Amino acid sequence: MRHHLTAACSVLLLAAVVAAPGLSAAATTPGDRDEVEERQGQVEQGLQSARDDLTHVSAELAAASDRLAGLQAQQPGARAAVDQAQAEAS
Repeated sequence: MRHHLTAACSVLLLAAVVAAPGLSAAATTPGDRDEVEERQGQVEQGLQSARDDLTHVSAELAAASDRLAGLQAQQPGARAAVDQAQAEAS
């Protein structure tokens, strides 16, 4: 669930980054420009946070993939042991 939220936040932040440059052009007073610059800084921080989250998720997925490969490698031996135990029990 957290991964879906991270992806959704990334999309929203990307949309904000795309929209923010247009706001700069519309800013006509120093206060407006300051507000836009502050918002752009917030968006950049959000994007960095999203990148960090994606890096973490990527590492988790790689670790899960390694665990899965290890379990799949054990499966034939485990299946053979179950088959042998069933044969002996018959």
